[in-house]
Amino acid sequence: MGRELDGAVDWLADRRIRTVYFGGGTPSLCDPARLQGLADRAATLLDCSGVEEFTVEANPDDMTEEWLEALARTGANRLSVGVQSFDDDELRLMNRRHTGAQAVEAVRRAQAAGFANLTIDLIFGVPGFGGKVLQRNLEQALALGVQHISAYHLTVEKIRPSGVAWSAGGSPRWTNR
Repeated sequence: MGRELDGAVDWLADRRIRTVYFGGGTPSLCDPARLQGLADRAATLLDCSGVEEFTVEANPDDMTEEWLEALARTGANRLSVGVQSFDDDELRLMNRRHTGAQAVEAVRRAQAAGFANLTIDLIFGVPGFGGKVLQRNLEQALALGVQHISAYHLTVEKIRPSGVAWSAGGSPRWTNR
C-alpha cells in the first residue's frame, strides 16, 4: 500500500483529500500501527486536512476488541465489515472463517469501540440459498443498526475450482488456498 501511495503522490498532490479508504486486500489482517503509519505518511505527502471519512475494510473474525480499539486511535471513523451472510450454511459454502453469530458480535464490538458509521457487505445469489436467506440477512443487518448495507450478487469465475464445479452443475469444493 505504501508503494501505491508513493505512486499516486504526483497525481494527488494538488487535490484536497476528503476520503481515505483502506480496502480490497483485507486491511484487518494489518496491525493498526501499520495502518496508522500509512495514514501518517499520506498526511505528510498530501493535503489531508479536510478528510471527512476514513474507512477500513475488515473481516468479522479479525475484529478483536484490541484491534478495534487500536484502529479507532488511527483516526478511522468508518468500518466496512465483510459479513457476506449471517447464515452459517451459506458462510461454510463460501468458505468464510466466521459464523453468523461471530459476525453479529463483531459488529457489536465495533459499535462498543466507538464506530458509529458501519457498513455491512452481504452476498446473495449463492446456489441453493434463496430469497428467504437474503431477507433474514437484511433483517439481521437492520436489527444491528448499521448505517449502510451493500448487497452484491455472487459472481463465480470459471477459472476457479468453485466456478468449474458450478458451471458443470455440481457443488463447489472450496479451499483455503
